[in-house]
Amino acid sequence: LGPSVIAGSVFEGITIGAAISMISFIPIWLFNIQKLWFAGTAAGAYILVRREAFDRAGGIESIKRAFIDDLTIGRNVKMSGGKTFLARGEHLIKLRPFPSAAALIKGTEKNLFAVFFNSVLLAFFIATIPVLVIYVAPYLMWFYCLFSKVAFDWFVISVLTTIIIFMHIVRALLLVYHDEFRWWLIPTFPIGCLIFLLLVWRAAFRTIFRRATQWRGRDYAPGGPSG
Repeated sequence: LGPSVIAGSVFEGITIGAAISMISFIPIWLFNIQKLWFAGTAAGAYILVRREAFDRAGGIESIKRAFIDDLTIGRNVKMSGGKTFLARGEHLIKLRPFPSAAALIKGTEKNLFAVFFNSVLLAFFIATIPVLVIYVAPYLMWFYCLFSKVAFDWFVISVLTTIIIFMHIVRALLLVYHDEFRWWLIPTFPIGCLIFLLLVWRAAFRTIFRRATQWRGRDYAPGGPSG
């Protein structure tokens, strides 16, 4: 189930709001029909799984050393022949993922790079390039075209970027309607996307060079948590 996320600070709202908005551009039905084992759908503590499916997927032993236990459950269920489904749950569940902005920064150290299997190439090609091209560049190009000399090629680019930005705004308004986004965060969307990328590469740097991250009394190393 996808919960409604509560932001306790402006930084949390900008960052988490941008992340939710980016993910939400992928339709729920696409999450539910895809058959890739590594794209098992799961959402934090709000996973409903049949006992027989969980046992068939390896049970607790299969996730006790996992960086991201929710996605690991989804992947294991799919690898064992099961199916995963994502459903809207914002009318049922409300939560604040992290108790503070500092906790958000610290908490993403252990899993934001692990989402990409601790691969610099995957983080670059799946996260960095698409986010910059789809979610950040259109705003920069739009402002550049706004103050540049009028020319046909720049006019075409400005029209295209306007359409893309309009799609972003419409999507954000839909999230506002479903209580997943705050309307005053809409202008901060590209800033939130850049912060998200900074957190991804901060997690990558700490994972690669420090080899372990401490979170809630446990040390998270590439092999899994200990302590």
